[in-house]
Amino acid sequence: EAQQRENERARHRVVGLVIETRPDAVTPAALTTIRRLGCTKVQMGVQSLDQEVLDANGRGMGVARIQEAFELLRVFGFKIHAHAMANLFGSTPERDKRDYERLVRERPFPPDEIKLYPCALIEGAQLCACYERGTWRPYSEDELLDVLVSDVAVTPAWTRISRMIRDISACDILVGNKKTNLRQMVEGHIEKTGRAEDVRDIRYR
Repeated sequence: EAQQRENERARHRVVGLVIETRPDAVTPAALTTIRRLGCTKVQMGVQSLDQEVLDANGRGMGVARIQEAFELLRVFGFKIHAHAMANLFGSTPERDKRDYERLVRERPFPPDEIKLYPCALIEGAQLCACYERGTWRPYSEDELLDVLVSDVAVTPAWTRISRMIRDISACDILVGNKKTNLRQMVEGHIEKTGRAEDVRDIRYR
């Protein structure tokens, strides 16, 4: 609170404050506190709205709790920045497409901004055991591009896709996308297939 008061009188002021959390940590009490401290946007690791996929990946929450988090954030007037992840354990390309479309079109979910990440396997993750057993595999480049192109195409005009990769060193990724220009590849594919006019994502425009 002392820092907030100092900021209010500073010559160069911070005008946007973002916090990152999980949907199950979004409560009226927490939002009251961060609103008082000047927070303007909340990022949430949603990852999926498919209950079977959430359960298979040990997310420890239900879709109803995620929905409640979105509703509370809107009541408190926050900008919402959701994280969505393709290629999670138990999902498929077609399932990912349906899941993302629900996130960006079905009330109360549609966020203002999205980080759209493909799952990448890091040493030590529980997913390593699934990969070794053959019960999970990373999407091929063509499959991944197909999912991301579809996702971009259904994103509403008032939504910004802010990222498509995580800042993880390629040498730390065992399998999965390692290309840092993934978004450029997706946009190139969109333009090559003549779908550019249909894309309304703020950042693309």
